[in-house]
Amino acid sequence: LTLEQVSAAFSLRLERAASLPGPDPQTLATLYKALVRRRRIQIAYRARQHGAATERTVDPLHLTRCEGQWYLVAYCHLRKAIRTFVPARMTQVRLLAENFAPPQDFDPEEHFRTAFGIVAGYNVTPVVLRFDAAVAQLIQERQWHATQAVEEMPGGEVRLQMTCSQGQELLAWRLSWGEHVTVESPAALAREVMEAHRRATAKVAATDR
Repeated sequence: LTLEQVSAAFSLRLERAASLPGPDPQTLATLYKALVRRRRIQIAYRARQHGAATERTVDPLHLTRCEGQWYLVAYCHLRKAIRTFVPARMTQVRLLAENFAPPQDFDPEEHFRTAFGIVAGYNVTPVVLRFDAAVAQLIQERQWHATQAVEEMPGGEVRLQMTCSQGQELLAWRLSWGEHVTVESPAALAREVMEAHRRATAKVAATDR
């Protein structure tokens, strides 16, 4: 077989579409250098919900790419905790002279085990979702999370159980299944779903006026 034949017959789709412009190449180069040399960095970072950038000193632990975007897992000295940063939101990156020792218990694979998407370690809780027969086979055909267990139920329904971070990524995925899924637990997620539907209904009603 030639490489052209293999390319035409086989592919791995790890991203949904062609990648958008990512971070500045120099930013990635600096992050890579900091990771290899175990050097602290100072960044100016724009948070998702706020326009103004904040100055942060962070210890870079791991760089990963997920669904067309780069992410940096680092210990943030401002928040006193491990956080996930988007390099594309870094307006400045400066390599500091100070070295650091990474946490002995930090393992990238174990870190992302709790993530539903990219954000890990945030309000990790068992989740139980019941999917109706219309989508049950779709649920059974894929690995949605590292901790998942799928149980077949009467009437063709399936119950999906997993332990993962509770955040916007999980909520958005739950909402994408519409009326075909019921949140059995946790109750907080069920309330978030109800509130999201309420806001969506209010917007539609306002548009129809």
